[in-house]
Amino acid sequence: MKKQVFLVMVFCALGSARSLPFQDQVPIHFKGLTLVPNLILGNSTAENESFGTPSSVAADYAGRLFVADFTKKKILIYSEDGKFLDTIGDKPKAKVEFDGPRSIFIDSSGNLFIADSSRAIKRNRIITLSEDGELISSFKIPMVPQKIIAHGGSVFVNQRMSSYPCNIYEFSFNGKKIGEYENVEGLEEEKAVAGMTIDKDGFIYSAGRFIPVVRRYSMEGRLISTHEYQPKIKNRVDDPIQLTVFSGVQTAKGVLFRSEGREYPVCWDIAVDGRGFIYLLVARDHKKEQFCALFRFDPSFQVIEEVDLPFLCSRIYIDSSNRFYFFSPGITRCLIRCEARYSE
Repeated sequence: MKKQVFLVMVFCALGSARSLPFQDQVPIHFKGLTLVPNLILGNSTAENESFGTPSSVAADYAGRLFVADFTKKKILIYSEDGKFLDTIGDKPKAKVEFDGPRSIFIDSSGNLFIADSSRAIKRNRIITLSEDGELISSFKIPMVPQKIIAHGGSVFVNQRMSSYPCNIYEFSFNGKKIGEYENVEGLEEEKAVAGMTIDKDGFIYSAGRFIPVVRRYSMEGRLISTHEYQPKIKNRVDDPIQLTVFSGVQTAKGVLFRSEGREYPVCWDIAVDGRGFIYLLVARDHKKEQFCALFRFDPSFQVIEEVDLPFLCSRIYIDSSNRFYFFSPGITRCLIRCEARYSE
């Protein structure tokens, strides 16, 4: 009953308020960690405070938030407390224009890396902007990008198409291909990597989409370790919860939170915090992204705990201050930030 009340409160907040009024009352508890929601973005009717398809988020050293919106073809910038500041890519004054920013990454120098592509044309590229939004470089890539990270003079691009032999490719800043990770040649497309991330020491992590495997690589592309996990399937409930989901000015009524069925879990995304703990965002039912859980692994890949999340999400991002961000491009189209309180 408490969980149902919380869900109603979450979606009321998505439709009416920018910050969560219940932020300190509904924390998400792990062993040694509590996540406390303290900011929500995208729940406004204003043009630059609502999202079309939020595909990625990143925070810079000053705490500013950069949200890539694929369908609006721009990047929105907010202050640390959620106030709208500016956009990148807005016509006609844009210094750079996007076909559809799918993923963004900010390095320690404040440079912004954008994986840009379009549904309509095969124009896939990596764009690098300075801290002030000036164009540094741009080069084309042959694959449709899903996620991007930059580290040590290299750009790593994750893609999920089976027509390419690998899931992760490494490029230099001028576009020269350096390395390849995750050989998937001959596999079905859905067996490719769900996502990738990098820790503070430069180790790269990947997570299989339908295959419950996490892998860790060195910067040189050497496979260091592989870990399998077995997520629980919880796609059956006696009394499904019907909700009204708000997404900016659009409203989708009667979304089914849980449904009976035969489905199986799928990994949506992966992230690593500053202490080396690994997090997997997993949907219990691969056709219902609403029913999701967060797995927490220690640095040795031992599962500490898995916790069902009380809001809808299919992406996770952790900034350098260990703040957690959850959002869903397809359903709520809102961004929820949580403060991490460690007790380890």
